[in-house]
Amino acid sequence: MVRTVEEALALREARIGQFCMGEVHGRAPDSFDFGNSPFEISGVDFHGKTIIQRTSAGTQGIVAAANQADRERRNLRRLRVMSRSISKPARPRHRASA
Repeated sequence: MVRTVEEALALREARIGQFCMGEVHGRAPDSFDFGNSPFEISGVDFHGKTIIQRTSAGTQGIVAAANQADRERRNLRRLRVMSRSISKPARPRHRASA
């Protein structure tokens, strides 16, 4: 699942996936192997192949959710570090002699 047509094509070019599938505003990009129709691919054997998918709605939500999950993980790591430093006992302060 990718956000842009260019990203899908770059992944196919890098041989990370074999097929580009999806749509932009309801139409398959000219450079894609398939559109977004389940009927269109119903007879295709994808066994052992990787599909790179881009759509106007579905993949956009998945990509956004994945990015949000990454942000949440980073925030949790920060909170753990902060909680460890807060829970450490304070070191006694030495008073200067008068």
